[in-house]
Amino acid sequence: ANASGAFGKVARVVTQFFTTTAVTTLDLTAVDSSLKGFLGGFSDGRYAYFVPNNNGAFFGKVARVDTQNFTTGGVTVLDLSLVDTELTGFWGGFTDGRYAYFVPNENQNGPSGKLARVDLNNFTTSGVTFMDLTTLDPALKGFSGGFTDGRFGFLVPNNNGTFSGRAARIQLYSGAGAP
Repeated sequence: ANASGAFGKVARVVTQFFTTTAVTTLDLTAVDSSLKGFLGGFSDGRYAYFVPNNNGAFFGKVARVDTQNFTTGGVTVLDLSLVDTELTGFWGGFTDGRYAYFVPNENQNGPSGKLARVDLNNFTTSGVTFMDLTTLDPALKGFSGGFTDGRFGFLVPNNNGTFSGRAARIQLYSGAGAP
């Protein structure tokens, strides 16, 4: 967010020429006025994914930008909350190359443990699955980002109602029909 609140402008920098003339911008709100208030992003090499958090309310619309078409025409939107109304308010994400993972932080009901996974070969609601980590342990919620080592996904503990040290490790997709 900036001084005016949540916004949806993306800046792309050509790192080889780290100058202001190497910067281009894309306003995601030109595609959908609710595409603002993201908290984190990641890339699979071809697409950049922006992690939905709070645009004035917790929301679940993932913005995917084609890095080879950095225009409004290269933006695709997937609303995770159409799969489950609590798939909102994420903080960070990552990919294992096949799936994108969205780290649960907080939604309209407080700290969340619902980890969303999107099949990158099926970027539609039918490609979305999720698991509620609180079914394993009620304290597994309210994370502040995540990362992968290629085999496992790690969720960074933050605030599950009180500040927590409970991290979560999830085995990732590993080919040949793996989950």
